[in-house]
Amino acid sequence: MIVKLNRDSDKNQYGQLIIPIIDYEVDKGAEASTPTGFVRLMPGYNNVPDEKWNIIKKELRDKMELGLIELQGKKGKDGEGNETIEGCPLRDINVVTALKIVKDCFNIDTLKEWLENTEGRRETRDEIRLEIKNQIAMIESGGSPKDE
Repeated sequence: MIVKLNRDSDKNQYGQLIIPIIDYEVDKGAEASTPTGFVRLMPGYNNVPDEKWNIIKKELRDKMELGLIELQGKKGKDGEGNETIEGCPLRDINVVTALKIVKDCFNIDTLKEWLENTEGRRETRDEIRLEIKNQIAMIESGGSPKDE
């Protein structure tokens, strides 16, 4: 799932969020569950593997309702007609939106994953790949994003 942690100072008092991965389905009955890992959301867009997202999304519902967290993916409807968003790779998102996502991603691991992923989720469009490389170079050089 592509997840955006908004940087709006009125909404984001955290800078970044670190969410423990606790699978309550596995730890049923445990009074104090031990996290099996963590997901770190940095301001801007982040790529969260679906298996981790499915565990942590319940913990983030209030932050999504406040607009602190936004999701990008394939939009659809569930059986009751409610809007849903299904995770998808960056390469399945239209070019205009994908470019905006890349320009607002400051997580080098996420950018490199989109560029290098070999599990069929790698970004293949030349203009998006170029923007990813430019964004990585900008972050590594300590530059700041260009104002639009």
